[in-house]
Amino acid sequence: LAVHVHPYPNNILAVWIYLAHLIKKTIV
Repeated sequence: LAVHVHPYPNNILAVWIYLAHLIKKTIV
């Protein structure tokens, strides 16, 4: 998992939240 997130370290958290929303939409 090599993503360029030097300027925004918190971007990883945002990505996980985004993925969580996608998963919720897929399951529901």
